[in-house]
Amino acid sequence: MIDAAVTKSREEKNDMEESTRINSGRLWNSLMEMAKIGQTKIGGVRRLALTDIDQQARDLLHQWCNLENLLFRSDAIGNCFYRRQGSDSSLPPLVIGSHLDSQPTGGKYDGVYGVLAGLEVIRTLNERNIITKHPIDLVVWTNEEGSRFVPVMMGSGVFTGAIPLPYALNQTDNNGISVGSALSQLGYNINNDNIISRDIFGYLEIHIEQ
Repeated sequence: MIDAAVTKSREEKNDMEESTRINSGRLWNSLMEMAKIGQTKIGGVRRLALTDIDQQARDLLHQWCNLENLLFRSDAIGNCFYRRQGSDSSLPPLVIGSHLDSQPTGGKYDGVYGVLAGLEVIRTLNERNIITKHPIDLVVWTNEEGSRFVPVMMGSGVFTGAIPLPYALNQTDNNGISVGSALSQLGYNINNDNIISRDIFGYLEIHIEQ
């Protein structure tokens, strides 16, 4: 009797693991498709923050998120949030993500892996019709690498309140272009009053340094 109960418990555990297993091939294909944007001759990527190349990467992610029926929001520093609603919309979200901008000669996975892994979690939940209690926000932080604008981790810094928004918007690159100007050129409304709540359930960033 005890052995039968243990066997059933193991079978239920295996069924649960299988039902929530991601599609690793799809994740890999997404990584390779994204790596084409800003690809270098030696196999890396060059996607400096708030350039046309960076925006192309954001646009591709936006297309993929639209297919998953995610709610899009952005803030005044250009951080992008894609929400999958939970069963209780009053609860704070689980935030998953990272960044799409790269080092000047960066690798294919630094930053972008955290974003696309989060997208793959959402895709898997949608395929399995699994409803989470908390909402899930997929986030893309602006200028996390700091390769074009200083300081580094700018988008997440503004979000958490560690970096004042006016200070961040006034920072310039080597050509004298400010963050605020770059955001405006790409169509982001730096004067928007869309306040993204800092009240979150948890934060997960899967990261590979390259």
